[in-house]
Amino acid sequence: SLLIVDEFHDREKEGDTVLEVAKALGVPSVVMSATIDTESLSKHHSQYDGTPSPILHMEGRKYSIDERYMDDATKAAAWSLNQGYDTLYLLPRVEDIKLETDRISSRVERPHIILPFHGQQSQSLQDRALLRSYDVPKLILSTKIGSTGLTVGVDVVVIPDLSRTTILGKGGVDSLVLQHPPASEVTQAEGRVSRDRPGGIAIHAPYHLTPTDLPPNPDTYDTPEITRSRADDLILHLGTAGLRLGNMSEVSEKIAKKLDYKDLPSDQEVERSLTRLRHLGALSIDNMLTDIAYEMAKLPVDSQLKRMIVASREYSEEVHRYMIIAACVAQFNGVVALGQEASGNRLSNERRADMLRDLDVFLRALDMHTAEQDMHGILPQRIERIIAHANEICKREGIDELDGNRLPDEDERQQLL
Repeated sequence: SLLIVDEFHDREKEGDTVLEVAKALGVPSVVMSATIDTESLSKHHSQYDGTPSPILHMEGRKYSIDERYMDDATKAAAWSLNQGYDTLYLLPRVEDIKLETDRISSRVERPHIILPFHGQQSQSLQDRALLRSYDVPKLILSTKIGSTGLTVGVDVVVIPDLSRTTILGKGGVDSLVLQHPPASEVTQAEGRVSRDRPGGIAIHAPYHLTPTDLPPNPDTYDTPEITRSRADDLILHLGTAGLRLGNMSEVSEKIAKKLDYKDLPSDQEVERSLTRLRHLGALSIDNMLTDIAYEMAKLPVDSQLKRMIVASREYSEEVHRYMIIAACVAQFNGVVALGQEASGNRLSNERRADMLRDLDVFLRALDMHTAEQDMHGILPQRIERIIAHANEICKREGIDELDGNRLPDEDERQQLL
């Protein structure tokens, strides 16, 4: 067997976890990226005799770029369109895309097309931005996903001084924060205009919403997600992967010892996760993994949602499927656009639980025409992702996929509650 992990610079927790599990189980691995700390990674993932793993440099085709600096990112994007260039403009948040569309259009004097690109879109909408060529200059307004791993076919990339990342806030709750991008993220962004054609231009410019008191970012590389997110999944996956962690009361020390982890969640966050897993029944009173933990580890949602799905197996297949759908709706933060929650919530009379209300909204939205979805702030691309995710879990659970949009009756709602 051989494990290959590409785009490792993203440092998503799934990549870190699977790499560490493979190391502990003796599965050889190949890690690929254009912007990672190769020396540190080579020493950490050493060979069987303790020597650092080999580093292979494979030079791909890369054209030189013209780096420029301007005083405003919005003006830079407008200037690029006015020059007739196809342009990628990287933005920190989805909500910034609509804002910048209006600000840029008023500054462009020639025919052009502006295309959004972000992770909430359907594949067809993403393809519209990336794969099509147009008779007029195009501007792709993209979140961070446009800065890495993609060949977007543009002449200019506009790189603002603002990025977004996830951290663990107080009480172990995920929070989105703004920061200056690390050096590796900037390098990845520059690569969007150096891969497929000569003459690319990278414009660095301040973003008009960057806080004036935002401190500099000293990091060369992205902070690993595994150090800034809940440790629930890490504990479940490592504990159920045959690593024989045994009693979990000293899990931080055991994981560090068994896996020689380079990047670990804090002891405080590990303890929060252990407390949460005990409450959910994944850990016994003597801190041993239970059968429930092994079932939870199979499900690709957050730990509380995993437990709900496992518990719903005791009810009818219809209730089980409703629970899976409700969990996926919660996992993707509903189907209503930010700022339009009030309009979307009017689609349901359910007031006993947010998850039931959001399930109602999702099911009602399935039967809506585009104009009606727009009126209520429904995100059709989010619906597509939820359906795909829910159907995958239904398949794993051995039940029929989502078919139809019947709302649960009162008996089913009581069971879901």
